[in-house]
Amino acid sequence: MAVIVPFESHTTPSIDQLVGLVAADMERVNATILARTGSEVTMIPEVANHLISSGGKRLRPMLTLAMANLTGYSGRRPYQARGLGRVHAYRNIAA
Repeated sequence: MAVIVPFESHTTPSIDQLVGLVAADMERVNATILARTGSEVTMIPEVANHLISSGGKRLRPMLTLAMANLTGYSGRRPYQARGLGRVHAYRNIAA
């Protein structure tokens, strides 16, 4: 089996369909992140709030949620996606 990837396209690449597919779950992910980013270190909640309000660090959680939809997983999707986003964000802050 082969996948054909055209090198010329008449459309501009976009993730709009992905964003629309997981929008409701992403709202819950964002709310969960904000609710649980309390820290004695003032910068941690500020960075989390900034990342969410600016739309940063959203692709990995969106892909996690899209795969959950694709496979029919009905467990605690916002929590897994939130955890993935937080681990990646903290790794970048610590680096």
